[in-house]
Amino acid sequence: MRVVLWGLALAALAACAETDLPHEGFAFGSITREVDRAVSAGFRHMPFSQGPVSVLVTERGRLRTYRLVPCQDGRAICAGTPQGRAGGLQITPDHYVVTGLYGRTFILSPGGNGRMRVGDVDLPLAWDSDNRPGPQPLYPVAIPPAR
Repeated sequence: MRVVLWGLALAALAACAETDLPHEGFAFGSITREVDRAVSAGFRHMPFSQGPVSVLVTERGRLRTYRLVPCQDGRAICAGTPQGRAGGLQITPDHYVVTGLYGRTFILSPGGNGRMRVGDVDLPLAWDSDNRPGPQPLYPVAIPPAR
């Protein structure tokens, strides 16, 4: 019985205690994002790290494929082949964003997923490396170091 009373007394004291822990500036979400980025860089497959990428997406009820190829010595992404139309590439901490190809925006996440934006509609996609055999030169995109 004494042990129970001591336990209740300690619990009551702990409940009444004031702490000086900072409540502002602490964001649990930012910590989990940083951990996820570190895991992505170390363990997940990064877009264009092994050359071209094939994208699969269901658009208007039909499965469609797109091929995104690093070109211009890794400074751009081209449609289909290294000689195809060149689009823009923006690398953010969480995504690789390819614009100006096929009339769409491809937002590729590490690990093989992402989304494709057509107008103001986002469609889920899957991507994987597409190293087709043949004499096509591959220019891997430089992956920035984890922050």
